[in-house]
Amino acid sequence: MAHMVGDIAYRVSVEENRIEILEYVCRTVRGGRAFYVHKIPGVTWVKHSRKHGDYGWAPHVHPDFRRNLLVDRKISHTGMARSKKAALRLELAAERKRLAFWKKKGNDELVSDCERDICRLQQALRRAA
Repeated sequence: MAHMVGDIAYRVSVEENRIEILEYVCRTVRGGRAFYVHKIPGVTWVKHSRKHGDYGWAPHVHPDFRRNLLVDRKISHTGMARSKKAALRLELAAERKRLAFWKKKGNDELVSDCERDICRLQQALRRAA
């Protein structure tokens, strides 16, 4: 699927006590790359003037909030997905891979962390249905 300006992609971030779904919007496509920006109210998505509803992108976005992708590469290869539910499924699969890796290494602390995160992701996936 081709990248187009205005496309929305989601990525899941699993922190210690919460699951956060991050929203990225494609701002430009040029030179064989699609440039996505993390949409954060007040940081990258700001009010431009005192007029009602005058919101837009900040003029300068820090590189930590930007991602660029090759146009011919699938978006799922970057850990992002086109829907929130697909992003949760993608992160759940990645967390299961981490669990298998840490079980093989024998690190019980990280195994329990992975199991806890998998339970949280499954709950979030059930709520999203």
